[in-house]
Amino acid sequence: MKEDEVERLVIEVLDGTASARQREELSKVLAADPAALDLYCRCCEMDSALQRLAAGRSGLAAVTLDPAEATRRHPVRTALLAAVATVALAATVLWRVQAPRPEPLVVFAQGPATLFSVEHSGESDPSGNQLAEDSLVRLSQGRMELRFRSGVSALIEAPAEWVIRSAGRVELRRGSAWFGVPPAARGFQVLSPELEVIDLGTEFGVLVEAGRSDQVHVMKGSVAVRHRAAAPEAAALTVWADQAVAANPRQKVDAIRYDAALFAKSLPAGLPALHWTFDARQPDGWPAAGDHPALASATARPNGEPEAIEGPVGGALRLTPGRFLECDWPGILDARPRTVAGWIRVPEGLPDAELPASIVFWGKEGDELSMMKWRVGLSPEAEREGGVKGALRAEFGRGRVIGSTDLRDGRWHHIAAVFQGGNTADNTRRVLLYVDGRLEAISSSAHQRISTRSATPLQFGGRGGRFDLDDFRIVEGALSPEEIAALARLEGE
Repeated sequence: MKEDEVERLVIEVLDGTASARQREELSKVLAADPAALDLYCRCCEMDSALQRLAAGRSGLAAVTLDPAEATRRHPVRTALLAAVATVALAATVLWRVQAPRPEPLVVFAQGPATLFSVEHSGESDPSGNQLAEDSLVRLSQGRMELRFRSGVSALIEAPAEWVIRSAGRVELRRGSAWFGVPPAARGFQVLSPELEVIDLGTEFGVLVEAGRSDQVHVMKGSVAVRHRAAAPEAAALTVWADQAVAANPRQKVDAIRYDAALFAKSLPAGLPALHWTFDARQPDGWPAAGDHPALASATARPNGEPEAIEGPVGGALRLTPGRFLECDWPGILDARPRTVAGWIRVPEGLPDAELPASIVFWGKEGDELSMMKWRVGLSPEAEREGGVKGALRAEFGRGRVIGSTDLRDGRWHHIAAVFQGGNTADNTRRVLLYVDGRLEAISSSAHQRISTRSATPLQFGGRGGRFDLDDFRIVEGALSPEEIAALARLEGE
């Protein structure tokens, strides 16, 4: 841009006739054009000299101008105002470049394979991993860690939905959330659909799940809790460390059993998972490993005594009719994504009566409540339902997905059943079956809504089946095809 064009643009900015686009254009010119910057500097010198002259402290001799400046037709007042406008504009440019950006209200990090969406409201549009007031987050898989400007930290597990209301308030609509609040942020609030929680200097967790009353568990310090539907004059209840409460239908809160294991406090290396190797038995059964919050309740206890055998990855177990394993963990509920994966061996020529229709099971069965179960096993009947008998089968009530490989061959096979989560018009497309790391063709399927409920906790076996099992994992999330293939590879392959 030519010098006279720059000057004209400065004058238009000064007179207030310039558009926002013109003001932005001048800012860019000052930052990129040395000649324009030089003009700006000379205008600054003129402004300084004129101010000294007006104050009676100096004359114009201090200002060195190009002789051509004397022939300019702009009056002195315009030149002065132009200089002042240029100074202000340049200061704005420098401020934009040099001034520190305000610290974001909330920043977040996510664990591996975490799936989420963020909606920013109004004028707030944070970039990258930032949240602002009224940012809505929906977490469908994995975990997210939040860091508030106030120093509050939080760890939230899927499925979850929450809104950042301010630096000191979060509305948790669904999910499991742990909060660590430093003394400086005392008074931090969490609102659930039923409860209002006010921090009194503490570490606590809030649980909001479908079909259950909202809960608060306090690990350290104390919180004040009141039912949101209670009368305004109703006093809040102080809940101390190692205590927990839940909302009740009378618009109050009741004491419940405290369970810190319901809440994770850090991001995992992978999706939350439980892993049973079946290598070494402890007095109460076969413990699980992993980083799932339910680890303490996931020991597989024997009902009947299974036989210990050698498996493809160490020790394994042989389950027969009347001999199965059971845990206290209720399993992955609602329509959450999940993966069941492990090694099985089914004898060749196995009678139909001993076919393992249930390898892994949890949930609630019954005609009217049949959608509330989750079962992975082998398909027992080809005639009534179609599909391959002896093939891998995922069953969710009256809904089902059946693979195409008959596994009754006396060899070890790696199996996996993956539910991608959520409900659609055809859930059979969201349930994927794998045998030996390869995606199965589906030989039969039937759609039904998936809404697993807490009733019968996790069981291995338990429906009269005969099979061997080894190295099973249950993952709170949908593993990818590559991750399934990696689990199906044995050492040395």
